[in-house]
Amino acid sequence: MGVSVELNPAAQDAQDNAPDAAIASTTRQLTVSPEPPVHDILSPCDAHYLSLVRSEDLTQEQREKWLARIASSYTDLWRQENHYRLIFGSQIAFLKRLHLFGPQPVDSVKEFYEANGAIPPPIPTYTFENWFGWLIESKDVAVEVDQVFITPLGKRFLQWMTEAAVVDQKAF
Repeated sequence: MGVSVELNPAAQDAQDNAPDAAIASTTRQLTVSPEPPVHDILSPCDAHYLSLVRSEDLTQEQREKWLARIASSYTDLWRQENHYRLIFGSQIAFLKRLHLFGPQPVDSVKEFYEANGAIPPPIPTYTFENWFGWLIESKDVAVEVDQVFITPLGKRFLQWMTEAAVVDQKAF
């Protein structure tokens, strides 16, 4: 059984305009073996989850929903850990501010950045637009009618930080 890999729009455009030899090198076919390999840590977890979803009390549809939830839970965990690796301390502080005090005027975001995120500048080319844009692109915050507010994903990230007991005092 093969799984096709979708290319991002830029890669797709390059592939559409490339010679046939280049197309062959950018198209990948992933295969999935019938059985996952034995793993010292994961195999016991697999057995535990399989025993849960093999319950005779569950219908096939319920089993599928539980398997999807298990996969979603691990996807969420991966997102939070990756997000934490990328986010700056000043961005965490801004999310906490929104969470505690509610929506803020868009104008106050720049003031917050200048007071907390710009000194010292983490990277000379990392501007306010990059700093704030990252929070919007990651869907931690949203802007509506000149107000910035924390989204459910931003709240989930703060919840994960508490659950994982990670520090919020990061650089910049």
